[in-house]
Amino acid sequence: MDTIDMSYSQYQGYEKGKNITVVILKRIFSEFNLQVEDWLKIDIFNIDTNDPEVIEKIRTARLNQVTEQVRIIDSEKAALLLRPVDVQRYVDILIHCHIPKSRSYILDKLVRLDDTHNTFQRVAGKLIMYGWLDYTNKESKNSPAQAYYTTEAGKKALQLTNSK
Repeated sequence: MDTIDMSYSQYQGYEKGKNITVVILKRIFSEFNLQVEDWLKIDIFNIDTNDPEVIEKIRTARLNQVTEQVRIIDSEKAALLLRPVDVQRYVDILIHCHIPKSRSYILDKLVRLDDTHNTFQRVAGKLIMYGWLDYTNKESKNSPAQAYYTTEAGKKALQLTNSK
């Protein structure tokens, strides 16, 4: 037995994919001085991995998280009407706009659609409505120099937690 009262063979079973209970998980995390509040807080702007499998799992979890946040903020119907491509666009826009970006950057370079007002409203209008994306120049929303940035609420929508 080691310091968390788990035999090596039991620990090895978990490493090989055996289902782990929350109690065991808590014991393991406690051994490394991780607080319960920190278990699922993943800062997507500071992920340091090149493992494609890990990246795909994070991407899928993030898409599910954003869909759940739409369900909470808007409605079940709005969440069900979201196509995977729409959710991926939401995620891409929110990630890229942690540094303010112009409408043309968002549409042309990021989501590769025509740079028109109607297209932008269709693609990013909900993000603004949800309070996840905001204008850098609120006084002149139609300014040619207008850019958009991810708000704190938008960053929370991307976190892999149950925060609202």
